[in-house]
Amino acid sequence: MTSGGALADPAAREKLARAQAAARAQAAAASTVVVATIITLVTSAFGFVAALAWNDALTRLLNPAIESSLQTLHVPTVWAVLVRAIIITLIAVVAVVILNRVARRMVKRSALNAANAESLM
Repeated sequence: MTSGGALADPAAREKLARAQAAARAQAAAASTVVVATIITLVTSAFGFVAALAWNDALTRLLNPAIESSLQTLHVPTVWAVLVRAIIITLIAVVAVVILNRVARRMVKRSALNAANAESLM
């Protein structure tokens, strides 16, 4: 026998090479998952910061108008908070619906442009 023992056997070397390749593929997949998770977390953090900025901007813009309207109507403070939340929620829902429609149109245009470019080739 040689000093390599089982590694001198071609079948054993092939099995070892396959096992090493599988281990490298698993390590690469794990690294990809870690990087994707970090990207998702950072993206979520930026989204949260943007949401806080929008919250501050909308609060400063809308509160004076809503509060003066509610005071004119003599709505008690307890109810004013609830009414303000409902009004801002309705504005948010309308904004999200509009933004989703715009995004959908952009996706359709992009798909049509891609299909047209593909047909020209």
